[in-house]
Amino acid sequence: MSESLGELQSFVVRSFTKIANKQLLIQNYPADPIGGTKRKTVSYIVPITKCRSMTITWVVPDHRELYYCNSESYLAFLIHHEGVGSILHHLKRLGLATELFASGGTNFAPGFNFFVIDLELTIDGLERWQDVAYLIYQYMTMIRKEEPKEWIFHERKDYPLTDCLFGNYDMREFRPDLIRELLDEYLIPSKMRIFPIGEEFTTIATEKEKWYGTQYKQEYLCEEFIRKCETCDMIPDIHMPLPNDFIPTDFRLYHNQQ
Repeated sequence: MSESLGELQSFVVRSFTKIANKQLLIQNYPADPIGGTKRKTVSYIVPITKCRSMTITWVVPDHRELYYCNSESYLAFLIHHEGVGSILHHLKRLGLATELFASGGTNFAPGFNFFVIDLELTIDGLERWQDVAYLIYQYMTMIRKEEPKEWIFHERKDYPLTDCLFGNYDMREFRPDLIRELLDEYLIPSKMRIFPIGEEFTTIATEKEKWYGTQYKQEYLCEEFIRKCETCDMIPDIHMPLPNDFIPTDFRLYHNQQ
């Protein structure tokens, strides 16, 4: 962008100066804006572009006041891990998924937040979307049994506060209690919503979204599937990521004796 600061300021003043300041307070929204009637649902969505994917979401607490603990980032890092032993590595071996992304650090509104897992699926993966969701819960069972690891928290740290402005990466306090709370009370089958996305759902998508006209069909997940996810075992060949041996901890200077 080549505009000067003065030019940029004039753009803002011209565009927003007529908006009245009504001295409104920031609204705090309910901790669960979705409510119980929308939990345990699956929404089959027909995309505009050709793709096969799936999104799983949970409503979680608004931890913006505890940003320096970054408990959501801890879990997102483990689920998003792509190395040997990861859930994505296992899904790829089974031919079910090609990509996985997890995020819990987006503050949607004051009062609540979302934890989201996005997956790019294969044809087989979209047909077996319940198996994919079940495998993710098996991975989270492993994380739960392993207990929060402080060394993972320290590896997630970024630059010191004195070096740059980095809010989202200011990880100062390890709070295993917040991590356990997310796993045990929020990222659970009875509170999830699943969104399989693919052209294959055109024949069953009998509803149309109000604003964009997206074709979809929503129904409740069967209780048998919920109970199966609640009582799942661990997958034998998945494990936590290994420590990064290349992160330096000793910064003493050594003189070359030659």
